[in-house]
Amino acid sequence: CLSGGLDSSSIVCLMRDHLNAEAEVHTITARYEHQRVDEGHHAAMVADAVDAIPHETYPDWNDCFKTARQITWHQDEPFGSTSVFAQWKVFEAARRQGLKVMLDGQGADEPLGGYHGLIPIRLAELVRDRRLLAYAAEVGFGRLRHGRGISHELASRFVPTRMQQRFPKRFGGTPDDPLGWLRSERFQDLLGRRNPLGEAASHAGIPTPSDLGSWCLAMTRWSNLAMLLHWEDRNSMAHSIEARVPFLDHRLVELAVGFGGEHKLVRGATKSVLRRAMAGTLPE
Repeated sequence: CLSGGLDSSSIVCLMRDHLNAEAEVHTITARYEHQRVDEGHHAAMVADAVDAIPHETYPDWNDCFKTARQITWHQDEPFGSTSVFAQWKVFEAARRQGLKVMLDGQGADEPLGGYHGLIPIRLAELVRDRRLLAYAAEVGFGRLRHGRGISHELASRFVPTRMQQRFPKRFGGTPDDPLGWLRSERFQDLLGRRNPLGEAASHAGIPTPSDLGSWCLAMTRWSNLAMLLHWEDRNSMAHSIEARVPFLDHRLVELAVGFGGEHKLVRGATKSVLRRAMAGTLPE
């Protein structure tokens, strides 16, 4: 399952290293007409690098509504993301090609810190540890890589709501924002003023996430990853395909969750240790 992202691309390249030269590597990629969201050019670079046989599918929004009831039946619950539909189309295309076992890049983001929303948590961690030079460097690199959205996310954790409302442009909003009511006091929990995993973590017997490492552990053990694996399991089995997730080999997970923040988010880049490990294996 080749999205063109770092995780699935790593698996495709490592597959080629471990298979004999005659073995065929097939890739399935979801493509989109709009260049803003299409990552097909990245997937093509990877497929070319390993002489894979690429297959593409183009999820269409009309088809999404037509198949929503069927997907919901297989998922056993409503789904709240169109990525579930895109994944459905990938496994559907794999079934058409007669593929029976698929490898997927799921499971790297959670233990290795692959979500941009974790960057403010890393910054807060550096401030708390009084590593102000490292903090300043990370803010600078974050601005270069991601724009001012990083400072806005960090501000949402440290700056009082009323100050954000008084200077909306400074914090990524607009003075005439019609959705400003969403930032009222009653929605504070939804906007991250309070740790949203705190209460649930206590019920699960897990320490309340407070730093990057504990957030990665919580997402790996019982929040994000459980949801994503549910979607993958139902989507793949609906098409009689066995989906495998190499990043969730328990030895790799145990290693990854033990890494400190300096191996996960470095210079504004997520999953830093994976990027370094794959240097020379992935196309630059």
